Amino acid sequence: MPVDLMQQAFDALPHFVCWKAPSLAYLGCNRAFAALAGVGHPSAIVGKTDFDLPWRDSAGRQQQVERVVLQTGRPSASLEPLASRSLRINRLPLLDGSGAISGVLCIAEELDGPPESMVEGSEAPLQVLLDTIPFPFFAKGADLRYSACNQAFEQFIGLPRARIIGKTVWDIAQPDHATVYDRADRDLLSRAMKQVYETRVTAADGGEREVIFHKDVVKDGSGQACGIVGIYVDITERKRVEALHRRLQEELQQARNLESVGRLAGGIAHDLNNFLSPILGYADLLLEDLPASSHHAGSVQEIRAAAVKARDMIGRLMVLARKHVLEKRRCDLVELVGRMERMFRGALPEDIVLELLLPPGPAPVQADALELERALMNLVINARDAMKEGGRLCIRVSVSTPDVLLEVGDTGSGMPAEVRDHLFEPFFTTKGVGEGTGLGLATVYAIVKHHGGRIGCDSEVGKGTTFRIHLPLDAASAGAAETRPEALPAQRGGATILLVEDQDDVRRMLRLALERRGYRVLDAADGEQALALAATAGPVDLLVTDVVMPGMNGKELASRLGPAMKVIFMSGHDRNVIANRGVVEEDTHFLRKPIELAELDAMVLRVLGVVS
Repeated sequence: MPVDLMQQAFDALPHFVCWKAPSLAYLGCNRAFAALAGVGHPSAIVGKTDFDLPWRDSAGRQQQVERVVLQTGRPSASLEPLASRSLRINRLPLLDGSGAISGVLCIAEELDGPPESMVEGSEAPLQVLLDTIPFPFFAKGADLRYSACNQAFEQFIGLPRARIIGKTVWDIAQPDHATVYDRADRDLLSRAMKQVYETRVTAADGGEREVIFHKDVVKDGSGQACGIVGIYVDITERKRVEALHRRLQEELQQARNLESVGRLAGGIAHDLNNFLSPILGYADLLLEDLPASSHHAGSVQEIRAAAVKARDMIGRLMVLARKHVLEKRRCDLVELVGRMERMFRGALPEDIVLELLLPPGPAPVQADALELERALMNLVINARDAMKEGGRLCIRVSVSTPDVLLEVGDTGSGMPAEVRDHLFEPFFTTKGVGEGTGLGLATVYAIVKHHGGRIGCDSEVGKGTTFRIHLPLDAASAGAAETRPEALPAQRGGATILLVEDQDDVRRMLRLALERRGYRVLDAADGEQALALAATAGPVDLLVTDVVMPGMNGKELASRLGPAMKVIFMSGHDRNVIANRGVVEEDTHFLRKPIELAELDAMVLRVLGVVS
């Protein structure tokens, strides 16, 4: 806009308008301001400062306000006496073509009524400015009735300005909220100090929002408080994010704690597996020597059975710590469910009736029993949580070639279709915060898939839920019954086996067992001894080695002996330790400690090529 045209536009305004350089010297003004300043013509004010004008006594305070506008780029509004008049002055930063602050624009209007009437009844420049602020703004007089507000305030509370101005908080807010606002406003007027506090307000949609209020007093020409102004910021979303962050931090800390427990469990399990290996091994060797009719055989079988239970308990500990290595073998679901009955009853309250429907014969599958136990227990816990008022839980096993069907049904609350559609998604849960992770059914789904099975769910609100798991029937052993460990096959003979194990008692037991089969056994406590033996004792047909040992590990030892060396790895360590050694692979021959001699014998024969 040409300068003369801009001057004419400002001269036409009924307000007092001026503009200043960054030095706060006047660059120009309109006719109304020139008359107020007593300079005659607007051009006469150029180069002057407030110290040259009738209000020189308040010039310092005015320039202080204007310097803040220049420094921050933020508009300012205040009530000030100038030339014996009560004015409302709005100061805005002037920007050049590059967007840099190049001065201050001041627009003032004389108040016809009391100072607290701020912008009532007019679309003054200040009102236009306030409506550009995205946060709810309001002003109140000394009687605490609303005298001004902006569009953001109207939109937030859902009332037009005409129904706000002249009202009190008691007219537009809920009583419990109004009590808080009114008390804070009266305290602000009496103390004349800024207020910043958090509270709740009711939004236009009826929902409650958490906000931060910023409020200050408005003073008249004599410095007395004559009203208040305030603005508030909706922090509801910020609070939600903060709460979520705190919850995630707590869950992270819990995960770290569980990780520490897992590491501890892994170390304990490794040591216990090494302790159990000689017990199981020597028990099997004794059973080979004792006739079935011997009264000592029964005692040895009890020792062996106790060791097997301890081994399974360690396995459950590893599953809990997420350190279990998946090991599929023949598993009878009838026997597994029956064995878990006591665990189920311990997890259920007295008002839930447990019913097991099991066939008379076996239901064999190729599976990791510990993983199936984990999946089944997750389903039981899920059913329990769905029956807050008690009910009936039924677990059924049936065989229908080519599948074994495992059903877990409850009489609980059931689920609508929209929940069923997302049931097996990780982190999906209908439980409250802190009540569930959303991983239980996702874990069940993963376990079933790892076993080549499928899982489905039938559920209806108010009528309960039934999960159906189909697993492939192990047809090869469908009619077989498990028997007590028989004496291992007689001597095989011929082959030389290099046995490497750092635990002396485990190594002695394994050497004895292998020598009974007629194998020539070279035993070493570490990798260096093993290499020395291999170099001097003649050809080695098979390496049987622990994975984790002092110094050289089993993987490195095998590679040092050459790619043609046949290898069986052993370990009682957890998944992460074994994986870091590069052992857990599809074509790796691996024995999990504690080792049963029947498994050792079968794997040795298979690796040597004696049997397929």
